[in-house]
Amino acid sequence: MEAVDELSEELASRTPSDRPEQRWQVLIDSFTTHRALWVAQLEAAVRAERSPEVREHLARGQREGREGLGGSVPLALLSGLMLQWLVDPDHAPGGAEVIAGLRSLATRL
Repeated sequence: MEAVDELSEELASRTPSDRPEQRWQVLIDSFTTHRALWVAQLEAAVRAERSPEVREHLARGQREGREGLGGSVPLALLSGLMLQWLVDPDHAPGGAEVIAGLRSLATRL
């Protein structure tokens, strides 16, 4: 929990507020700089299937994440990006690609 709080504080201090590409890039960069924490998140998600305590802890974190990111869709996007970066970082999108993809998707909706 302490590591998550430290990451949250670091992200808050490094995240520019004006450019969405930069905000997403700061989050994406954390997949490399705090890889062990993100891997632990995935491992905990698997453990949550058999542990009500772990499940509640993760659920609380997701509620906070939704609030901090501005909703469920950005949290889902973050989770998907995390998986891409942990599994195949050489081909995972950066902040500019994420925003370009969102803008493209928005025009089709």
